[in-house]
Amino acid sequence: MIKTQQPKVPSWWIALIALPVFADALVEWGGDQSLSFSLRNFDASPALITFLLSINYVFNFLIVPWVSWLSDNVWTRVGRRLPFVLGAWAGLVICFILVPMAPNLAFLAFLTIAVQFFIDFGVTGVFTALFYEVVPAKQRAKASAMRTIMQRSGLLFFNAVLLRQWDVVYTFELPAWLGGEQLSLDGEYVTYWFMSALMLVMIIYLFLLVKEVEPEVRPVKVSYSLKTHFREMFGRKQWLLVYGLVFCQIAMMQGMGSLEGLMVTEQFGFSKKDLGGLNTISFLLQLAIAAPLGGYLADRFDRLRVFQVCSVLAVLKPMTFWLYVKFFAE
Repeated sequence: MIKTQQPKVPSWWIALIALPVFADALVEWGGDQSLSFSLRNFDASPALITFLLSINYVFNFLIVPWVSWLSDNVWTRVGRRLPFVLGAWAGLVICFILVPMAPNLAFLAFLTIAVQFFIDFGVTGVFTALFYEVVPAKQRAKASAMRTIMQRSGLLFFNAVLLRQWDVVYTFELPAWLGGEQLSLDGEYVTYWFMSALMLVMIIYLFLLVKEVEPEVRPVKVSYSLKTHFREMFGRKQWLLVYGLVFCQIAMMQGMGSLEGLMVTEQFGFSKKDLGGLNTISFLLQLAIAAPLGGYLADRFDRLRVFQVCSVLAVLKPMTFWLYVKFFAE
């Protein structure tokens, strides 16, 4: 069993605790992509879809700091992080079972908000802390690399497998003792129920795998204040410079966000199978070329200059694509 608060851990511990990152990435990114298609089935407008799938940014500000503070200041029989992680993942299991069966837009919108809440509550807020309590500080470079591999693997699996079969209809016949009826299940059901089953497996996996050890020095208990939280976040000028740099990074990567899949399928006429194939190729290129090249350049040139050049290229890419679609594409 893996334990937290250890001075040094074997490499296979890092690999095992990184495995849930695969599920988290698949559910977080794949969930957004899938929910945009499901909301569109009820003729939801792009503005509504963007609003619903952006609520997690509000939760990032309001829920994540609070639940992180709360998990610092409690201790239960199973630890201080695990109850929050497992509870949030159980919420995701239920939500993903219900999403493809949603009877109307209002109920689906409620489930969409619930999914965003549980992801921020259990993954962004607490699981990351649990991950780094298993991995000692001196081994976190290796752990970060492993997290990246697991994240990319989750995205690859969603696009190469789940998204490509979204429009497929599976037909099967029940056994005679169950009536022998013929049932049909489309790829949307398969996608959501696979994510639900995956999170259920991760709940069992984490519960049996990880034992939290109470830290020798507990944090000094202070009452949580949203006002204090925002003052500490935005009250110092040096933090604003860091946030500006982070904003540039996010702006480079954001693109169309949750609407990208809809743009490719509805406006450009590609199928979801085609979209999954395109995204798979893109992620493979990132893993095989972009990531190693970025590391190579960052080690040999001024990193800020490399970042500035890549920022300009990131701006030129969508502009060039838009000009091509507007004036040259048939």
